[in-house]
Amino acid sequence: MRWNFSARRNLPIAVAIGVLLVVIIVKLNASMQHQPATDDGQVAHYQLLHQRAIKPEIVGFGRIEPNIQFNSIAEVSGKVTYVHPALKKRRVI
Repeated sequence: MRWNFSARRNLPIAVAIGVLLVVIIVKLNASMQHQPATDDGQVAHYQLLHQRAIKPEIVGFGRIEPNIQFNSIAEVSGKVTYVHPALKKRRVI
């Protein structure tokens, strides 16, 4: 016996089998059910904020020391006639 698989004759059978499989899969799946929420959550507290311009300020106490200390030595002879105020001891340059 020889099997003759004709595409024209087998196409409706394949479509019917496919539709039947889809229907069976959909029917076998359990339907999803919505469960009501049991927790209402927490009440949110909020505060209205307004934009303001502020000047940042740092307050500190104590003594600081630099990581690098610069010691300068004059390489010329003579008398010092002028020292810039920013180069005096304990001044910020």
